[in-house]
Amino acid sequence: MPIHKKKSSKPAAKAAKPDHSQLAFRQSLEDFFTNYHLKEVDEHLWDWLVAGITRENCLYSDAKERANLIFFYEQMNDLFGELWQLHSDPPQQPAQ
Repeated sequence: MPIHKKKSSKPAAKAAKPDHSQLAFRQSLEDFFTNYHLKEVDEHLWDWLVAGITRENCLYSDAKERANLIFFYEQMNDLFGELWQLHSDPPQQPAQ
């Protein structure tokens, strides 16, 4: 026996307009990635990682600190990749 959905008596929800924080976030992405391409960000992160691991008398002198630095590099690299994707995808327009 088919199931029939009841019609809702509530009015249809309107698509939310982007709020100020969303607009500010998008503008921050635009500003950042206007100045730095994703490849440049990756190169800077890699340079920092190499400098942190290979320098004499650095803050990352023990294995645990170096492992944390590598983990941080990987997380930042993933984060910037996702931010680049958000920047590259046009914002979704509200459905009407």
